[in-house]
Amino acid sequence: MIVEVIVSYIVGSVAGIWLFKRLATEHTIASTLENLVEEGFIRTRVDKDGITQLYKYDEHPDFTITFDDVEDLMDMDEDELARRIEEVLEEYDDEEDEPPRGTV
Repeated sequence: MIVEVIVSYIVGSVAGIWLFKRLATEHTIASTLENLVEEGFIRTRVDKDGITQLYKYDEHPDFTITFDDVEDLMDMDEDELARRIEEVLEEYDDEEDEPPRGTV
């Protein structure tokens, strides 16, 4: 009977240590990534599937243009297209002037 208690104690202790180590590791990784994003060392972008993508602070994410995007641009009148181009250029200029921040 005493052997069963000792074995149960050892198994429980090992399982507890393993679970605590795993939880502590996950917490440490999550808080480190969060701090890197907040400090501007890593930038993030949520893609269309809801998955957060990580980028270095000086790396721009790859943007893909679909046929729907091209159709939308072709359907715009000249004034709307010119306005959209100006907005994109202003955003690009603002990104170059400011130090990198957490999100793209």
